Amino acid sequence: MRIYSIKKELNEINFLNKIVNFIKSKISKFFKKLNFGKKVKIPLGSYIVNEGKIDLKSRLGYLSEYSTALELSKVIQNSQGRLTLRSQPEILQKIYDSKKSELIKLKANNSEIQRQETAGQVIAQQIFNDVIIESEDFGLLTFDIELTGDSGKGVTKADLVLNVTKDSEKVIVDRITASLKAYKKSTINLSNSTFLSLIKTLFYDDISSLPKRIPDFIEHFVDKFGSSDELKKLYDFQSIIGTEMKSGKTKDQARSLAKETHGEVIEIISKIFNTHYSKNKEVFNKRMLHMIGFDNKDDFYAAIGPAGNQKVLSSRRSKELQNLIENLTKGFELSISRNGKTKNASILFKDSEGVVILQATMTFADTGGKNAMGKTNTFIDMKRFL
Repeated sequence: MRIYSIKKELNEINFLNKIVNFIKSKISKFFKKLNFGKKVKIPLGSYIVNEGKIDLKSRLGYLSEYSTALELSKVIQNSQGRLTLRSQPEILQKIYDSKKSELIKLKANNSEIQRQETAGQVIAQQIFNDVIIESEDFGLLTFDIELTGDSGKGVTKADLVLNVTKDSEKVIVDRITASLKAYKKSTINLSNSTFLSLIKTLFYDDISSLPKRIPDFIEHFVDKFGSSDELKKLYDFQSIIGTEMKSGKTKDQARSLAKETHGEVIEIISKIFNTHYSKNKEVFNKRMLHMIGFDNKDDFYAAIGPAGNQKVLSSRRSKELQNLIENLTKGFELSISRNGKTKNASILFKDSEGVVILQATMTFADTGGKNAMGKTNTFIDMKRFL
Protein backbone atom coordinates (compact mmCIF):
# COMPACT_ATOMS: atom_id res chain seq x y z
CA MET A 1 0.00 0.00 0.00
CA ARG A 2 2.96 2.31 0.73
CA ILE A 3 4.34 1.68 -2.80
CA TYR A 4 0.96 2.66 -4.25
CA SER A 5 0.97 5.83 -2.13
CA ILE A 6 4.47 6.79 -3.33
CA LYS A 7 3.52 6.19 -6.97
CA LYS A 8 0.42 8.31 -6.53
CA GLU A 9 2.44 11.14 -5.00
CA LEU A 10 4.99 11.00 -7.84
CA ASN A 11 2.20 11.10 -10.42
CA GLU A 12 0.70 14.15 -8.73
CA ILE A 13 4.12 15.85 -8.66
CA ASN A 14 4.68 15.09 -12.35
CA PHE A 15 1.24 16.46 -13.18
CA LEU A 16 1.91 19.67 -11.25
CA ASN A 17 5.32 20.03 -12.90
CA LYS A 18 3.70 19.79 -16.31
CA ILE A 19 1.28 22.57 -15.39
CA VAL A 20 4.12 24.75 -14.02
CA ASN A 21 6.23 24.19 -17.15
CA PHE A 22 3.24 24.95 -19.36
CA ILE A 23 2.54 28.21 -17.52
CA LYS A 24 6.22 29.18 -17.74
CA SER A 25 6.25 28.58 -21.49
CA LYS A 26 3.07 30.65 -21.95
CA ILE A 27 4.44 33.55 -19.89
CA SER A 28 7.77 33.42 -21.75
CA LYS A 29 5.96 33.45 -25.10
CA PHE A 30 3.88 36.51 -24.20
CA PHE A 31 6.85 38.38 -22.68
CA LYS A 32 8.65 38.13 -26.02
CA LYS A 33 5.73 39.98 -27.61
CA LEU A 34 5.54 42.59 -24.84
CA ASN A 35 6.76 46.10 -25.58
CA PHE A 36 7.78 48.62 -22.91
CA GLY A 37 4.78 50.08 -21.13
CA LYS A 38 2.37 47.62 -22.73
CA LYS A 39 -0.06 45.34 -20.89
CA VAL A 40 -1.07 41.88 -22.05
CA LYS A 41 -3.47 39.21 -20.72
CA ILE A 42 -2.16 35.66 -20.60
CA PRO A 43 -5.08 33.21 -21.12
CA LEU A 44 -4.37 30.05 -19.14
CA GLY A 45 -7.83 28.86 -18.12
CA SER A 46 -8.91 27.47 -21.51
CA TYR A 47 -5.75 25.39 -21.68
CA ILE A 48 -6.21 23.60 -18.39
CA VAL A 49 -9.57 21.90 -18.78
CA ASN A 50 -10.48 18.68 -17.00
CA GLU A 51 -13.61 16.79 -18.02
CA GLY A 52 -12.88 13.92 -15.67
CA LYS A 53 -14.18 15.26 -12.35
CA ILE A 54 -16.53 12.84 -10.66
CA ASP A 55 -19.88 14.10 -9.39
CA LEU A 56 -21.67 12.76 -6.30
CA LYS A 57 -24.10 10.63 -8.31
CA SER A 58 -21.21 8.90 -10.09
CA ARG A 59 -19.43 8.32 -6.78
CA LEU A 60 -22.55 6.58 -5.49
CA GLY A 61 -22.53 4.38 -8.59
CA TYR A 62 -18.92 3.46 -7.90
CA LEU A 63 -19.91 2.43 -4.39
CA SER A 64 -22.12 -0.36 -5.79
CA GLU A 65 -19.07 -1.64 -7.68
CA TYR A 66 -16.95 -1.78 -4.51
CA SER A 67 -19.88 -3.33 -2.67
CA THR A 68 -20.26 -5.99 -5.37
CA ALA A 69 -16.55 -6.85 -5.21
CA LEU A 70 -16.62 -7.08 -1.41
CA GLU A 71 -19.80 -9.17 -1.27
CA LEU A 72 -18.58 -11.45 -4.07
CA SER A 73 -15.37 -12.14 -2.15
CA LYS A 74 -17.46 -13.04 0.93
CA VAL A 75 -19.71 -15.37 -1.08
CA ILE A 76 -16.67 -17.15 -2.55
CA GLN A 77 -14.96 -17.37 0.84
CA ASN A 78 -18.11 -18.74 2.50
CA SER A 79 -18.29 -21.37 -0.25
CA GLN A 80 -14.72 -22.43 0.61
CA GLY A 81 -13.37 -20.99 -2.62
CA ARG A 82 -9.75 -19.94 -2.97
CA LEU A 83 -9.17 -16.20 -3.49
CA THR A 84 -6.14 -14.31 -4.76
CA LEU A 85 -4.50 -11.85 -2.36
CA ARG A 86 -6.13 -8.72 -3.78
CA SER A 87 -9.53 -10.45 -3.68
CA GLN A 88 -9.52 -11.14 0.07
CA PRO A 89 -12.56 -9.71 1.96
CA GLU A 90 -10.25 -7.94 4.44
CA ILE A 91 -8.54 -5.96 1.67
CA LEU A 92 -11.73 -5.14 -0.23
CA GLN A 93 -13.41 -4.13 3.04
CA LYS A 94 -10.77 -1.45 3.65
CA ILE A 95 -11.21 -0.08 0.12
CA TYR A 96 -14.98 -0.13 0.45
CA ASP A 97 -14.94 1.59 3.87
CA SER A 98 -12.69 4.33 2.46
CA LYS A 99 -15.07 5.00 -0.46
CA LYS A 100 -18.09 4.98 1.81
CA SER A 101 -16.41 7.44 4.20
CA GLU A 102 -15.82 9.82 1.29
CA LEU A 103 -19.54 9.76 0.48
CA ILE A 104 -20.49 10.38 4.10
CA LYS A 105 -18.15 13.39 4.21
CA LEU A 106 -19.80 14.67 1.03
CA LYS A 107 -23.18 14.26 2.80
CA ALA A 108 -24.55 11.72 0.35
CA ASN A 109 -28.10 10.53 1.04
CA ASN A 110 -28.02 7.58 3.47
CA SER A 111 -30.84 5.74 1.70
CA GLU A 112 -28.91 6.01 -1.59
CA ILE A 113 -25.80 4.61 0.08
CA GLN A 114 -27.88 1.71 1.40
CA ARG A 115 -29.36 1.05 -2.05
CA GLN A 116 -25.90 0.82 -3.59
CA GLU A 117 -24.81 -1.52 -0.79
CA THR A 118 -27.74 -3.91 -1.21
CA ALA A 119 -27.34 -3.77 -5.01
CA GLY A 120 -23.82 -5.07 -4.51
CA GLN A 121 -25.13 -7.93 -2.37
CA VAL A 122 -27.71 -9.22 -4.87
CA ILE A 123 -25.48 -8.74 -7.92
CA ALA A 124 -22.57 -10.51 -6.21
CA GLN A 125 -24.72 -13.55 -5.53
CA GLN A 126 -25.94 -13.58 -9.15
CA ILE A 127 -22.41 -13.33 -10.55
CA PHE A 128 -21.34 -16.28 -8.39
CA ASN A 129 -24.39 -18.26 -9.56
CA ASP A 130 -23.50 -17.47 -13.18
CA VAL A 131 -19.98 -18.88 -13.00
CA ILE A 132 -19.64 -21.81 -15.40
CA ILE A 133 -17.55 -24.50 -13.71
CA GLU A 134 -19.09 -27.66 -15.25
CA SER A 135 -17.12 -30.73 -14.12
CA GLU A 136 -14.18 -28.86 -12.58
CA ASP A 137 -13.10 -29.64 -9.02
CA PHE A 138 -14.21 -26.52 -7.08
CA GLY A 139 -11.47 -26.97 -4.50
CA LEU A 140 -8.76 -26.64 -7.15
CA LEU A 141 -10.06 -23.37 -8.57
CA THR A 142 -8.76 -19.87 -7.85
CA PHE A 143 -11.00 -16.78 -7.95
CA ASP A 144 -9.61 -13.35 -8.74
CA ILE A 145 -11.69 -10.15 -8.47
CA GLU A 146 -10.50 -7.08 -10.36
CA LEU A 147 -12.19 -3.67 -10.17
CA THR A 148 -11.92 -1.93 -13.54
CA GLY A 149 -14.64 0.74 -13.37
CA ASP A 150 -12.14 3.58 -12.99
CA SER A 151 -8.98 2.20 -14.62
CA GLY A 152 -10.88 0.87 -17.62
CA LYS A 153 -12.58 4.11 -18.64
CA GLY A 154 -12.61 4.56 -22.40
CA VAL A 155 -11.39 0.98 -22.90
CA THR A 156 -14.05 -1.28 -21.43
CA LYS A 157 -17.58 -0.99 -20.05
CA ALA A 158 -16.78 -3.64 -17.45
CA ASP A 159 -16.68 -2.42 -13.85
CA LEU A 160 -15.59 -5.73 -12.36
CA VAL A 161 -13.84 -8.80 -13.77
CA LEU A 162 -14.02 -12.22 -12.12
CA ASN A 163 -11.38 -14.66 -13.35
CA VAL A 164 -11.77 -18.34 -12.43
CA THR A 165 -8.61 -20.38 -13.06
CA LYS A 166 -7.07 -23.75 -12.28
CA ASP A 167 -3.60 -25.34 -12.34
CA SER A 168 -1.82 -22.58 -10.44
CA GLU A 169 -3.91 -19.91 -12.21
CA LYS A 170 -2.62 -20.81 -15.68
CA VAL A 171 -5.82 -22.18 -17.22
CA ILE A 172 -8.94 -19.99 -17.43
CA VAL A 173 -12.11 -21.88 -16.54
CA ASP A 174 -14.46 -18.88 -16.78
CA ARG A 175 -14.23 -15.11 -17.00
CA ILE A 176 -17.06 -12.74 -16.16
CA THR A 177 -16.53 -9.14 -17.29
CA ALA A 178 -19.38 -7.45 -15.46
CA SER A 179 -20.85 -4.07 -16.36
CA LEU A 180 -22.76 -3.09 -13.21
CA LYS A 181 -25.84 -0.88 -12.78
CA ALA A 182 -28.04 -0.05 -9.79
CA TYR A 183 -31.32 1.79 -10.38
CA LYS A 184 -34.60 2.40 -8.61
CA LYS A 185 -36.69 1.86 -11.75
CA SER A 186 -36.43 -0.28 -14.88
CA THR A 187 -35.59 2.72 -17.08
CA ILE A 188 -31.86 2.89 -16.53
CA ASN A 189 -29.01 5.11 -17.67
CA LEU A 190 -26.57 3.04 -19.71
CA SER A 191 -24.20 5.84 -20.61
CA ASN A 192 -23.41 9.41 -19.60
CA SER A 193 -20.85 11.84 -20.96
CA THR A 194 -20.24 15.51 -21.58
CA PHE A 195 -21.34 16.83 -24.97
CA LEU A 196 -17.84 16.67 -26.44
CA SER A 197 -17.15 13.27 -24.86
CA LEU A 198 -20.22 11.94 -26.67
CA ILE A 199 -18.75 13.14 -29.97
CA LYS A 200 -15.42 11.52 -29.08
CA THR A 201 -17.17 8.23 -28.30
CA LEU A 202 -19.00 8.15 -31.64
CA PHE A 203 -16.07 9.30 -33.81
CA TYR A 204 -13.06 7.57 -32.25
CA ASP A 205 -12.20 4.09 -31.00
CA ASP A 206 -9.29 5.12 -28.78
CA ILE A 207 -10.36 8.20 -26.84
CA SER A 208 -7.26 8.07 -24.65
CA SER A 209 -5.07 8.96 -27.65
CA LEU A 210 -6.93 12.22 -28.36
CA PRO A 211 -5.55 15.64 -27.35
CA LYS A 212 -6.39 16.42 -23.73
CA ARG A 213 -6.85 20.18 -24.14
CA ILE A 214 -10.24 21.12 -25.53
CA PRO A 215 -8.88 23.63 -28.12
CA ASP A 216 -6.45 20.98 -29.39
CA PHE A 217 -9.20 18.36 -29.64
CA ILE A 218 -11.48 20.73 -31.57
CA GLU A 219 -8.65 21.50 -33.98
CA HIS A 220 -7.90 17.77 -34.32
CA PHE A 221 -11.57 16.97 -35.02
CA VAL A 222 -12.07 19.80 -37.49
CA ASP A 223 -8.98 18.76 -39.50
CA LYS A 224 -10.55 15.35 -40.14
CA PHE A 225 -14.30 15.92 -40.03
CA GLY A 226 -14.93 19.65 -40.38
CA SER A 227 -17.98 20.96 -38.43
CA SER A 228 -15.90 23.74 -36.86
CA ASP A 229 -18.79 26.08 -36.00
CA GLU A 230 -20.97 23.26 -34.67
CA LEU A 231 -18.25 21.84 -32.41
CA LYS A 232 -17.33 25.24 -31.00
CA LYS A 233 -20.99 25.98 -30.29
CA LEU A 234 -21.35 22.60 -28.62
CA TYR A 235 -18.42 23.36 -26.34
CA ASP A 236 -19.89 26.79 -25.54
CA PHE A 237 -23.17 25.12 -24.54
CA GLN A 238 -21.27 22.50 -22.53
CA SER A 239 -19.52 25.29 -20.59
CA ILE A 240 -22.47 27.66 -20.30
CA ILE A 241 -23.10 27.17 -16.57
CA GLY A 242 -19.56 28.21 -15.64
CA THR A 243 -19.62 31.05 -18.17
CA GLU A 244 -22.87 32.47 -16.80
CA MET A 245 -21.71 32.15 -13.19
CA LYS A 246 -18.55 34.09 -14.01
CA SER A 247 -20.76 36.87 -15.37
CA GLY A 248 -22.59 37.12 -12.03
CA LYS A 249 -25.45 34.62 -12.32
CA THR A 250 -26.23 32.22 -9.47
CA LYS A 251 -25.82 28.52 -10.14
CA ASP A 252 -29.59 28.04 -10.27
CA GLN A 253 -29.92 30.89 -12.77
CA ALA A 254 -27.08 29.48 -14.87
CA ARG A 255 -28.64 26.02 -14.85
CA SER A 256 -31.97 27.45 -15.90
CA LEU A 257 -30.31 29.18 -18.86
CA ALA A 258 -28.45 25.99 -19.74
CA LYS A 259 -31.73 24.03 -19.91
CA GLU A 260 -33.03 26.49 -22.49
CA THR A 261 -30.14 25.55 -24.80
CA HIS A 262 -30.75 21.78 -24.75
CA GLY A 263 -32.95 21.90 -27.86
CA GLU A 264 -30.10 23.56 -29.78
CA VAL A 265 -27.63 21.04 -28.32
CA ILE A 266 -29.73 18.19 -29.76
CA GLU A 267 -29.86 19.89 -33.15
CA ILE A 268 -26.07 20.30 -33.22
CA ILE A 269 -25.37 16.71 -32.14
CA SER A 270 -27.89 15.43 -34.72
CA LYS A 271 -26.37 17.57 -37.46
CA ILE A 272 -22.81 16.40 -36.76
CA PHE A 273 -24.00 12.78 -36.55
CA ASN A 274 -26.13 12.90 -39.73
CA THR A 275 -23.37 14.59 -41.73
CA HIS A 276 -21.00 11.67 -41.19
CA TYR A 277 -23.18 8.63 -40.43
CA SER A 278 -23.77 7.29 -43.96
CA LYS A 279 -20.03 7.13 -44.69
CA ASN A 280 -19.17 5.66 -41.28
CA LYS A 281 -22.23 3.51 -40.56
CA GLU A 282 -20.52 0.32 -39.41
CA VAL A 283 -18.07 1.98 -37.03
CA PHE A 284 -20.74 4.36 -35.66
CA ASN A 285 -23.04 1.40 -34.99
CA LYS A 286 -20.23 -0.50 -33.32
CA ARG A 287 -19.30 2.45 -31.11
CA MET A 288 -22.92 3.09 -30.12
CA LEU A 289 -23.35 -0.54 -29.04
CA HIS A 290 -20.15 -0.27 -27.03
CA MET A 291 -21.35 2.99 -25.48
CA ILE A 292 -24.53 1.40 -24.10
CA GLY A 293 -22.83 -1.92 -23.30
CA PHE A 294 -24.75 -4.00 -25.86
CA ASP A 295 -21.78 -5.09 -27.98
CA ASN A 296 -21.72 -8.54 -26.35
CA LYS A 297 -18.18 -7.99 -25.08
CA ASP A 298 -19.15 -7.70 -21.42
CA ASP A 299 -21.67 -9.35 -19.13
CA PHE A 300 -24.46 -6.96 -18.18
CA TYR A 301 -25.76 -6.88 -14.57
CA ALA A 302 -28.35 -4.50 -13.12
CA ALA A 303 -29.98 -4.38 -9.69
CA ILE A 304 -33.36 -2.70 -10.16
CA GLY A 305 -35.64 -1.51 -7.37
CA PRO A 306 -35.44 0.02 -3.86
CA ALA A 307 -32.98 -1.20 -1.23
CA GLY A 308 -33.86 -4.65 0.03
CA ASN A 309 -36.30 -5.34 -2.82
CA GLN A 310 -34.06 -5.44 -5.89
CA LYS A 311 -34.39 -7.71 -8.91
CA VAL A 312 -31.23 -8.62 -10.78
CA LEU A 313 -30.98 -8.56 -14.55
CA SER A 314 -28.16 -10.77 -15.86
CA SER A 315 -27.29 -10.97 -19.56
CA ARG A 316 -26.04 -14.51 -18.88
CA ARG A 317 -29.53 -15.49 -17.71
CA SER A 318 -31.95 -13.33 -19.74
CA LYS A 319 -32.68 -15.08 -23.06
CA GLU A 320 -34.61 -12.04 -24.32
CA LEU A 321 -31.66 -9.72 -23.67
CA GLN A 322 -29.33 -12.22 -25.36
CA ASN A 323 -31.64 -12.30 -28.41
CA LEU A 324 -31.75 -8.49 -28.57
CA ILE A 325 -27.96 -8.21 -28.45
CA GLU A 326 -27.64 -10.92 -31.10
CA ASN A 327 -30.10 -9.09 -33.40
CA LEU A 328 -28.23 -5.82 -32.94
CA THR A 329 -24.91 -7.42 -33.89
CA LYS A 330 -26.44 -8.42 -37.25
CA GLY A 331 -26.68 -4.77 -38.27
CA PHE A 332 -29.10 -1.85 -37.99
CA GLU A 333 -29.84 1.70 -39.08
CA LEU A 334 -29.12 4.26 -36.36
CA SER A 335 -30.74 7.67 -35.99
CA ILE A 336 -30.50 10.50 -33.44
CA SER A 337 -33.16 13.20 -33.53
CA ARG A 338 -35.05 15.57 -31.27
CA ASN A 339 -38.11 13.99 -29.66
CA GLY A 340 -40.79 16.39 -30.90
CA LYS A 341 -40.54 19.73 -29.12
CA THR A 342 -39.16 18.19 -25.94
CA LYS A 343 -35.64 18.79 -24.66
CA ASN A 344 -34.57 15.19 -25.13
CA ALA A 345 -33.58 13.08 -28.13
CA SER A 346 -34.64 9.70 -29.48
CA ILE A 347 -32.02 7.15 -30.52
CA LEU A 348 -33.58 4.52 -32.78
CA PHE A 349 -32.09 1.21 -33.83
CA LYS A 350 -34.00 -0.10 -36.89
CA ASP A 351 -33.64 -3.34 -38.84
CA SER A 352 -33.40 -3.54 -42.65
CA GLU A 353 -37.19 -3.33 -42.93
CA GLY A 354 -37.43 -0.19 -40.81
CA VAL A 355 -38.77 -1.94 -37.71
CA VAL A 356 -37.50 -0.49 -34.41
CA ILE A 357 -35.38 -3.11 -32.62
CA LEU A 358 -34.48 -0.85 -29.72
CA GLN A 359 -35.23 2.70 -28.63
CA ALA A 360 -33.18 4.84 -26.26
CA THR A 361 -33.85 8.29 -24.88
CA MET A 362 -31.05 10.81 -24.51
CA THR A 363 -31.62 13.44 -21.85
CA PHE A 364 -29.47 16.44 -20.93
CA ALA A 365 -28.28 17.68 -17.57
CA ASP A 366 -24.95 18.76 -16.05
CA THR A 367 -22.14 17.11 -14.11
CA GLY A 368 -22.67 19.19 -10.96
CA GLY A 369 -19.79 20.46 -8.84
CA LYS A 370 -18.02 23.81 -8.96
CA ASN A 371 -17.25 23.56 -12.68
CA ALA A 372 -20.48 21.98 -13.88
CA MET A 373 -20.53 20.99 -17.54
CA GLY A 374 -23.37 19.92 -19.78
CA LYS A 375 -23.74 16.17 -20.12
CA THR A 376 -25.92 13.56 -21.81
CA ASN A 377 -27.65 10.53 -20.26
CA THR A 378 -28.79 7.59 -22.41
CA PHE A 379 -31.78 5.75 -20.92
CA ILE A 380 -33.30 2.41 -21.96
CA ASP A 381 -36.32 0.72 -20.37
CA MET A 382 -35.19 -2.77 -19.29
CA LYS A 383 -38.54 -3.92 -17.84
CA ARG A 384 -39.18 -6.54 -20.55
CA PHE A 385 -35.88 -8.24 -19.78
CA LEU A 386 -36.52 -8.78 -16.06
